[in-house]
Amino acid sequence: MAELKITRCKVCTNPLKPGATKCGKCGTEHSIEPAIVNPLRFTAEEVLMYRAAFEEQVQENPNDSQALFAAGLTYLGLKNYELADEALQKAVKLHPENPDVYYYCALCFFRHRSVANLSKEEMERIEEWLQTATQIQPKRKYIILQIILRQGMSSLGLNIDSYKEMPAELLEKARVTVQEEDELFEIEQHVLITDDTTLKFLDQLSGKTQNSPSNGNVHNDDILSQALADIDDICQYPTPRDRNIDYDRVERLNDANEREDCLNAMYPPVEPEMVSHPSIMSLLWKNIKRTILYAVLFVIAVLVAELGFKASHDYEYPVKTVEQRLEQRLESDRQNGKNTLKSEIKEYKEWAAKEYEKDTAKIAKYAQNYTIYAWMTHTIDSIEDKGGTSFHLGAPTEEDKTNNGTITICMVRKGVKGIIGVILWLLCPVVWLLLLLGSIIRFFIDWFNAEKENAARLAEYNRLLNIHQTRPTVNEYKLFCQLYVGPNVGVVPRGDMVAMALKQAKISEEDIANGNGKIYFFASFVDRDDYNQDSTRADDVLHDIVIDICIAMHDSIVCLNTKKHLWDTTTNQPPVFEQIDVMYSNISGFRTDAENKELMIISDGKVFATVAYGWKEYPSLFQYQSTNPRDSLTYSRTRTSNFAEFKNSLLKMHTAYDKECRK
Repeated sequence: MAELKITRCKVCTNPLKPGATKCGKCGTEHSIEPAIVNPLRFTAEEVLMYRAAFEEQVQENPNDSQALFAAGLTYLGLKNYELADEALQKAVKLHPENPDVYYYCALCFFRHRSVANLSKEEMERIEEWLQTATQIQPKRKYIILQIILRQGMSSLGLNIDSYKEMPAELLEKARVTVQEEDELFEIEQHVLITDDTTLKFLDQLSGKTQNSPSNGNVHNDDILSQALADIDDICQYPTPRDRNIDYDRVERLNDANEREDCLNAMYPPVEPEMVSHPSIMSLLWKNIKRTILYAVLFVIAVLVAELGFKASHDYEYPVKTVEQRLEQRLESDRQNGKNTLKSEIKEYKEWAAKEYEKDTAKIAKYAQNYTIYAWMTHTIDSIEDKGGTSFHLGAPTEEDKTNNGTITICMVRKGVKGIIGVILWLLCPVVWLLLLLGSIIRFFIDWFNAEKENAARLAEYNRLLNIHQTRPTVNEYKLFCQLYVGPNVGVVPRGDMVAMALKQAKISEEDIANGNGKIYFFASFVDRDDYNQDSTRADDVLHDIVIDICIAMHDSIVCLNTKKHLWDTTTNQPPVFEQIDVMYSNISGFRTDAENKELMIISDGKVFATVAYGWKEYPSLFQYQSTNPRDSLTYSRTRTSNFAEFKNSLLKMHTAYDKECRK
């Protein structure tokens, strides 16, 4: 707790200068008492009184470290971080042995931001201040702020020096350290905590469950219940200290898009599911299976081409002569030890001649039906007993035939059968090659598309997360709505629903005042579940407002409400009021429905109109009053949010009208 030891006047509690014996405010002498105050808990009146006293002490003695520290804490309580930082920095230089000064310097530097919104230099500066504070005296609140900082850095993927304690280690250290009053309250007023792990750590230190709400930083699961619970407090205007109000963020809500983003980002965005990258092993396995399949198909295609269409043929050139064939046969007999007879030689010659004629006829036929596309030569190395084959495209010339001995001629069939054969030969390899290249190209396209999609999803997630972390709080949103439905006070450049309703009804408020009339005003957030809509989220609760305005005039009642057309808080469009005018002469009585909190106006035995004076347990969002003129915001002679006051005025005017009619 931020404690300051001061002396003050017993009569008026005005703080006194050190050594003073007379109160400068009430003039009382020798009426002094010591006191311990917490500038972070000052009321509005105390802020004015103590701030002036501390500033005066600093002006008289700029080197008064105690006065500078007190002024810095007062500015910090007001969330005037610039002045607080200036005063605390001076106090550090004048009183460097005070660990609290370093701690509040670090706390001030957060400026109600999350760790994610701090720069690296700011993180290092805060770390230095906290390190110095804990070295002087390891207080529990110093350790808690270190936990928040280091856990936030860890969540952002930033490295923490190995010699420094990790958040879990600091948590154990904090558990065995003496707890101070208001330690978490101070931190939560000036540090925006969005990290789930940090929230769990703080819940453990405070003895709360994971789902317990905390001041200023509500766990995600409890935003709805906290929003509903805080509605009871919203009519207490203004209470920025208790409700952690940042008026800069309230002013941002003048933009309808900002309001819509605030409600949409009330809950943290769901971490995106990343698109998986294509697998290299999957690519390899897919192409191995494809290769095996197309190899089998290729073999089948080749067999069909050769057997079905005789698409190609090979033959040796030149054709062996009759003498060569005869010599080949005789050589075979000699190797077998056979003596060839003259009659057999004659048969061999006849056989050789027939074979020669047959081969010559085949070659002639091939020349008609086939086209030469290549030829091969065969050589034998007699020394190493090795052979080789050389392949040549095109038809061999006469010189090639002469110089290369026996060669193999490769031919392809002419006509349709040849074309079909070539297609069958090439179809499977070409298709396989195209599919292979296609799968590789598709692999890289899918890889880059996955990278692009993941980058886009991550960017959108970070955008929504940034909106969530920097959005106005639930209380700030409610305050904006309060100022919107209430009178124009400068923060919100539009609003005043009563003035809008009077303009629609073409009624002058001055005429109402002159006739001693009264305007009743009620506005409340509406649980959408009451309108047959799903409502389990706080953004639904804060999305719509029901407004009920009833004007009691000297001769009639004018009821204007938005029950059929709820006012959407995310739009700049004015509400649409349903108007019902009832003359007193047509009213037979009034009946109060306590269960539904409505005043029913009865005419001819039927309910002609109703005036809401409550919505479930919710009070009016903005409350006019006619008893305290010093509160210029809510004071009005004609407007009231006190239902009993309005009902009494209504009954008086109704009675007066009846008396006047009887005369």
